[in-house]
Amino acid sequence: MSRRLEQEDSASPSTRFDKLSSVVGLPVISASIFSELSSPDSFLKHNFTLVATLGISGDEYGIKATITLSDKYHPGSYQPLISWSVKHNLQEIFRVGELTSYGDKFSTSEVDDPDQIQVYLSKELDRILGGPRTDIHYMDYESYSVGQLQNDKCLFSSAYLIIMVHLKERGITLPPILGKQPAIQEMMSSGHLIALDRTLNSITLFEASQLESRLHAHLIAEAAAIRRQAVWESRRRNPNVPLESSYRLRSIKIDRGEKMYGPYNLLVVEKDIHHLGLFTNLVKNSLNLDGRYLGTSLITEFGYPDCISLCETGKIDLVIFDWSPLDYWELLRFQGARNNFFNLIYGASSAGNLYTDNDGQLNFELADGRTLKEDELIAEADSLDLSSLWMAQVARACLKASVAPPPYLTARTTSDKINLATMITSRLGHILR
Repeated sequence: MSRRLEQEDSASPSTRFDKLSSVVGLPVISASIFSELSSPDSFLKHNFTLVATLGISGDEYGIKATITLSDKYHPGSYQPLISWSVKHNLQEIFRVGELTSYGDKFSTSEVDDPDQIQVYLSKELDRILGGPRTDIHYMDYESYSVGQLQNDKCLFSSAYLIIMVHLKERGITLPPILGKQPAIQEMMSSGHLIALDRTLNSITLFEASQLESRLHAHLIAEAAAIRRQAVWESRRRNPNVPLESSYRLRSIKIDRGEKMYGPYNLLVVEKDIHHLGLFTNLVKNSLNLDGRYLGTSLITEFGYPDCISLCETGKIDLVIFDWSPLDYWELLRFQGARNNFFNLIYGASSAGNLYTDNDGQLNFELADGRTLKEDELIAEADSLDLSSLWMAQVARACLKASVAPPPYLTARTTSDKINLATMITSRLGHILR
């Protein structure tokens, strides 16, 4: 949820599509991108379409996407329903059915506001089109197959990735992925700008000059993405740069009392994502009553990777977990073969397949052959101290980043929540009242 703060890309939809054309090395044949925005009657139907074709005659890639803003699931609250597909010479090679974007919601007044909807559609267009990124999962055309991406319903899929993988499967030469090189990964993730610039300049000036133009354009685009990431890494690790300059935070400040302690950055890890902010408000009320923490920031978070990212900056003074009562959803939340936290519990080979049986009960199938029913999963969750496992991962990331891991506390009971200020003061090493 605490996403990295970047300069907004003001490029028009057609410019974004031209960028996709450049990096995949295919010219634009035709493109109609959310034309409904220019028609008041069409706009009010809340149904927006993208239809475009790349390539040359006889070798064409068609991209089609539909985004519908609908309140059929929650009257008065409009959520995007998204579907898109890629075809090669009119033969469908990839399709994403109707997905709901839970992170984007619009009220009745917002859904009819062209400015707000245009900002959202611009963001969604970037997700659908894709392009070179520093998170290799989103561009690893060297490892994926189209069939794998389709069958796994991969969250990393984009039109860019599908086209690049399909080109690879057709035997067409593709550029090397710079971000896979360990030296570049290390310089980028550490924010070592001078050394990284020297390496990238050498690659783009000398090695890239031997590539044909379509490959050269991709390499230049990926190098630019790597530089942007390195600049961001450098800033977020700089102790003189506040977190708000690097992240879009959901945060509130303690606004009562005096500034006897702090101000601190307290990371509040919520459990109930359906009532996000409720536990943070409990922390705020408790510290306001204490009266000694004026100006302290409470940062609301629930995502494990985002907590890691914030903690490894060295700018988090305490992590506060809401984990009462513990239940099996904490286990399910961290499922996935690439999730190290889930691997701590079940092992790196666990696929974590969740399904509902004929009796309507949840089943959790593991790669080792075990199947846990819902009540068994609850019992297993009760036996685990997940916040400690979570913080062990945080500590590893912090030590790798050469910063001290922050202390933490876990509110498990009603009594803990009543005494939050006392627990926080103790963990920060101050005198109790």
